[in-house]
Amino acid sequence: MSEHGEIEKQCFEYIKSNLVSHNEFCYVCSVEDDEIIENAFNTAFPNPIWNKFPDFMFNGGFIEHFEVTSSYSNRNGSKMEIEKAELKKEADQNDKALEEEMNQTPCYEGKTIITEKYHSKHTYDNFCSSFKKNWDNHINKLFKYSGDTDIGIFMIQYNDSALVLDNIYPDVKLDLFYGDLLERDEYRGYRLTRDSDMLEYIYNYKEQIKFVVFFNNDRYHGKKCEIICVENIPEILKIIKGRYSFHAGTITSVRYTYGISHKNPFYKGNEDNE
Repeated sequence: MSEHGEIEKQCFEYIKSNLVSHNEFCYVCSVEDDEIIENAFNTAFPNPIWNKFPDFMFNGGFIEHFEVTSSYSNRNGSKMEIEKAELKKEADQNDKALEEEMNQTPCYEGKTIITEKYHSKHTYDNFCSSFKKNWDNHINKLFKYSGDTDIGIFMIQYNDSALVLDNIYPDVKLDLFYGDLLERDEYRGYRLTRDSDMLEYIYNYKEQIKFVVFFNNDRYHGKKCEIICVENIPEILKIIKGRYSFHAGTITSVRYTYGISHKNPFYKGNEDNE
């Protein structure tokens, strides 16, 4: 299976392994919905042709995976992926230079090299654009699909760790004490269940997609999974609309390389005992 197929499989297995506690991340789902979701992930199998729609199939439906980004993107890909490739190239060069240096001048105390890259051009608007573009692309594939579509599941993965959740408190008097009423959500990473704009967009496809599984693979705030019953999205909007916004934080990728010289126990020295 290709690297792309591995990403899909890893996301699928993570969701499946956490279904034991599915009540904690199922939103506006009935008991019957919970059973459908559990059955889908327990019985689904990979498409034998990995690069064809859908990624996983089960009796009565499908699971299709795609990734979204908050990074600026163009025909060359996302800015973050380009910056990661630049970081790898620079780090590989630094590793080689360190190896050559230590071959010439042994360092028995050890030496660390840090290669880092700040990722720029992350915005919430970029995220929305990426989400809609990828969603539309996979919806178009769905329209051409002739297999079972009664239970359609989109499994969406976000890896950038850039978006941060903000609570909105309009017209709050700052000279008053509010107790815990103004406490922020404990989880500060992006959450689809708090994004009224994207939920309203998804709701337009309630006839095609029954469940959306959103996996935030956030390395700063922690991993978060949310499973949403699309036809019941208005029930979420009643609670969250106007209460949240998102901003992009500053994120950095870092690679550490540690080198240390070891004396060769089999080396006896030259004639001068060097």
